[in-house]
Amino acid sequence: MTEKERERERERKEYYLLLHSLSSLGCQFSLPFCLLLLLLISFLPLRLGTWFAYEEQVVLGRTTS
Repeated sequence: MTEKERERERERKEYYLLLHSLSSLGCQFSLPFCLLLLLLISFLPLRLGTWFAYEEQVVLGRTTS
């Protein structure tokens, strides 16, 4: 298994654990709300990664503006 495959597997397990945690709470909200919440949580690392990359560019003075 390559490093990338291991990382994907780890992320998949984290999402399953999160889904299990939500379902064990009973997820007292409607199904669409739960799905939207899962979607937002799944994109959070991507957004944070983009934000941190931008901050790093600003700190290093690599912005073009």
